[in-house]
This record gives sequence, structure tokens and C-alpha cells, in this order.
Amino acid sequence: MARLISSLLGKLTMTLPSEATKIVLAERPKGPVDDSTFRSEKVPMTSLTPSKATEVLIRVDYVSMDPAMRGWLNDTRSYIAPVQIGETMRAGGIGTVVKVYETESKFKIGDVVQGFF
Repeated sequence: MARLISSLLGKLTMTLPSEATKIVLAERPKGPVDDSTFRSEKVPMTSLTPSKATEVLIRVDYVSMDPAMRGWLNDTRSYIAPVQIGETMRAGGIGTVVKVYETESKFKIGDVVQGFF
């Protein structure tokens, strides 16, 4: 059933917005996260194009808010590198492929994927 849905969605034309919003680490929190910890940035969709067969553009549909994310804001050694000032905040999520690199990708537009975005 999932393959059928994915196949049908892959045949649809997806309308993309003219820009995307990303959440960026503005400063390392000294205590609880507050309004100054992050900032949002608008990015033109035209700048978000897969440049090789191993890249796809994902529309994030669901994002996970995990307690571990707070630890990623600290500039300390851990099991995963900390998010750097000015970098997009990473998160686990579920999304839909909206753009692929030409025809060489193993993914198709409309495929539902999960991972760190």
C-alpha cells in the first residue's frame, strides 16, 4: 500500500513556495532556551537545488522535538557534533521528496522519507 501511495504521489506535480524558512542557532543558551537562542531565516527556493544524485530536496512534514536537542546547543564534545552558531538546527523528521537531481536519484518526487534534516 505504501508503495502504491508513493507511486501515485510521485506522479503529482508539487507546487513549491518561493522561499523556505530555516531555524538557525543565533547564540548558545546560558540556561533555558529563550527567544534569543534561535532566529528564522528565509531562503529562496531557487537556491535549494540538489547538485548530485545523492541529494534530494525534502519538504519537512513532521519534526521531532527531542530532549537531546538541548544538548546539541552546548559547545561540548558529545556523541554528535554540536550545532554551530549560524547553522540550521537539526532534528529528526518525516518529509516528502519535492525535488531530485535530474533522473539519477533512487528517490522519486512524492516519496515519504525519514531522517535528520
